[in-house]
Order: sequence, then structure tokens, then C-alpha cells
Amino acid sequence: MAEREGWTIVEDETLCDISIYDVAPPAPIAALGSGATVLSIGSACKLFWGGLRIGWVRGEAHMISRIAPLKIVADLGTSLVGQALCAELLPLRDRVRDERRAQLAERYRTLVGALEAELPSWNRNEPCGGSSLWIELPHGDSASFAVEAARFGVTVAPGPVFSSAERHARRLRLPFVLDPDVLLAGVERLAAAWAAYAPRAATLPLDAVV
Repeated sequence: MAEREGWTIVEDETLCDISIYDVAPPAPIAALGSGATVLSIGSACKLFWGGLRIGWVRGEAHMISRIAPLKIVADLGTSLVGQALCAELLPLRDRVRDERRAQLAERYRTLVGALEAELPSWNRNEPCGGSSLWIELPHGDSASFAVEAARFGVTVAPGPVFSSAERHARRLRLPFVLDPDVLLAGVERLAAAWAAYAPRAATLPLDAVV
């Protein structure tokens, strides 16, 4: 369809290496060998280190030559130190990926166990990859709960910020990238915030919670 209609496919591969289970991801769209134009976006920050703000775009030469000047408009240049460090790390990708998978799997289990113990009414997904849980609150509004959580010392991202139409009003994103002790303390604070917030939210319709 993309080939027929002349669309450009942008494939975000920034999380393709961040899997919890030892399962090979599917081949990228660009590997299908169709006549469609595909731009593949990658990043070093998710696999290696969040502060390593190095990314790349892969595509056919004529497309790269068209979009490369846009970067000059967007910034004055990427850190040379960061690029040099990334060049040293990329050959270690497979080893780092295995270590990262084991680390995230442990932290995922820590967060899930704490939520089951402290906040059993919260529904959640079971991701195969990435670094976050997608939570659904039983009632209330994630934006107003985020305000309550901040009073208890926890910053959470409400669902509407991940939607162009401001949907997912009862959803939260909870990352599990932090140290297990931090995750446990965070859930304990979230539980205290929910205990203070839930009685008020349960008596109001969703569109009345602010």
C-alpha cells in the first residue's frame, strides 16, 4: 500500500533492543525489500545510557540527502564526545543487550510484585519489551492523580500526554528502569497517594475530575 500510494514509512526502532524476554524481534520493515520508502530511526540512549543522546536515521541515499540539511536547522551539531563514545559502544551491542535484558527483567518483577502487594486494584499490561508499564486506574483521572502523587514525592506521566487526542484519561505510564530500592519506595508513595486520592475520585464521574 505504501509503495502504491507513495507513502514514506517511518519505523521507530529505538526500543527494538529493549526486550524483557529472550525472543528475537521481527525483521525491520526495511528488510522486506519492497519498493516503499522506509526511514528507520535508532538511538543509543535506550540501550546504553539515557544521557547518551545519539540517534540515527537509515534510508535510501536520496532520502537521507533530503533530510540531512534539516538537522542543521534543528541544532548546531551533535556532541563529538558522545559520537565517539557511541562508536566505541556499538560493537558491544550484543553483550550490552543481554545485560540490559537481565537488568530490566529483574526490575520489572520488582515493580510488578510491589504493585500487586500495594495497589492490587490497578490494572496493567504485561509488556514483552520496552521499559514501562501501562497502568489503568480503576476510577479517577490520571492527570489529577499525577498532581496528588507529586505531593507524595513521585512524578508520574498521565496517559493523555501520550495521545494526540488527549485520550487514556485513566492511564499512567510507570517505568521500571530505576534501581529496585527506588521502585519499591516509589510504589509505597504511590500507594499512599492513591489512598488519599481514591475516596474523592470514586464519587465523581470521569469528566468531573480535574
